[in-house]
Amino acid sequence: MRWKTVLLAALSAALLAGCGGQVAREPAEQEAVPLQREPAAQEPAAETPENENALPQMADGLPDWAEAYFIQALAHETEVPEAEYALIDLTGGEIPALAAGHSGYEASLYQYGGGELHTLMDHWPYGTCGNGGYAYLPGRSVIRNYSTGSAGAILYTSYHRVTADWGLEGYTLELWNFQDQNQNGVLDEEETETLGQTAYYYYDPGKLPLTAEEYDSYAIGGKFDYEEIRGGKCCREFLEELNGLTVKNNEEDLS
Repeated sequence: MRWKTVLLAALSAALLAGCGGQVAREPAEQEAVPLQREPAAQEPAAETPENENALPQMADGLPDWAEAYFIQALAHETEVPEAEYALIDLTGGEIPALAAGHSGYEASLYQYGGGELHTLMDHWPYGTCGNGGYAYLPGRSVIRNYSTGSAGAILYTSYHRVTADWGLEGYTLELWNFQDQNQNGVLDEEETETLGQTAYYYYDPGKLPLTAEEYDSYAIGGKFDYEEIRGGKCCREFLEELNGLTVKNNEEDLS
């Protein structure tokens, strides 16, 4: 039968095509697959350093005066963050004084004595209006201040002594380089011609006239014998210095 022959021929052709005779097809385009890279090794995060400006805690075993200064420095720091601190020899005794303040702006002075902390200077301002600041005579319990008036035509020199009850008492010497003709206490335009002609000396309180010799006799110590009342260390450094006194005391006890 002819139709069988035709059918077999068609089947044979189909089988041949499936066994390698099939028409080659272009492969379907595939989307590009990005290369998978292993994540780069990361360095461990650096540890956050402790705040270098953090204030230390008070150490055990400090002398009473050091504990008082430690507490006072912390209190002062809250009021004047720019302040610096130092231990100074104000009285010549075994216990130093605490000088504190913002250099060029204000100064404070504390002295521990009789089991208590005494405030000798409480944020005394300077640096403006002719006030040159405050100095002390080491070991002599004396504080000095220079200030000027009338654009430098008047020089005020004040001396304060530390009293037995931890107060201050003192006086001011005045040097006028002009003649105050109208007695108003300032240099007026019509008085400028008297500048430098004659010096006038006074003792205050009382505005008592003095001779040049009397004026000099009231001065305490030499001009360059004084040291400025100012700090030298930030609060953290100063508190660390006080804490170091514990080690010093322990070493002295063992010796």
